[in-house]
Amino acid sequence: MRNHTHSRRFMQPVFATTATDYHSRPMARHDQPPTLPQTRPAGICAGPGHVLIYGNPAFHTQFGSRCIGMPAREVMVDMPDTAFALFDAVLERGRPLARWIEREGHDWRLTAMPRRDPSTEMVDGIAFHLRARDDAPVVDPAPGR
Repeated sequence: MRNHTHSRRFMQPVFATTATDYHSRPMARHDQPPTLPQTRPAGICAGPGHVLIYGNPAFHTQFGSRCIGMPAREVMVDMPDTAFALFDAVLERGRPLARWIEREGHDWRLTAMPRRDPSTEMVDGIAFHLRARDDAPVVDPAPGR
């Protein structure tokens, strides 16, 4: 039987057969270029005003270290209106959405997903991240391929 736990760091479900299997996963390699979260801003917003309640280090680097507790529209001033329309749609529809946006002359992939209150299952916020078009995802080939 699988245990269902949540990783506090990325707020994504983690499935493991046993605690030993979970803790024996390979560690990040330090001889490779940095990926998420060092170069990809990510955050969590609460409510219809999209008040920021979390930002990873890349988010703080790009948008400022005093942004927590402020509405995303006031902090993320270089984001186009279409980015906030995406946030609104995710909050309203309760399903993940993504789109390409332009920031400072560069293309970025904005992905947002709903966050649900565990006691009511109501959508109460969103989690999001940005990836520059030239920041291709790093995928290690499966062993034996």
